[in-house]
Amino acid sequence: MLNETGIYVIHYDTTTSDAAGVTPPITATLHLEQDGVKIQGSSSSATITELNQATTLASNAIVTVVTPPSTIRLIASNTSADYAEANITIMKLD
Repeated sequence: MLNETGIYVIHYDTTTSDAAGVTPPITATLHLEQDGVKIQGSSSSATITELNQATTLASNAIVTVVTPPSTIRLIASNTSADYAEANITIMKLD
């Protein structure tokens, strides 16, 4: 939750792999949302082609908060992948 007006840079990264019981290939996709709206340019995806294959998904975005509070969420676009060690960093620029 961003409680102050301003411009923020957001970075996320996570390790992803195929979920238990899922047979590759699968595409794992993440994106950021601000107040329920997808942040354009924040998507990251990878195709997992082998069982137990791990890969990293990461992206950056810049958002403006005009009317706080503003909620930022990291959204998985499918349930065929497991996500671990997720990190989100938010820094206020002004």
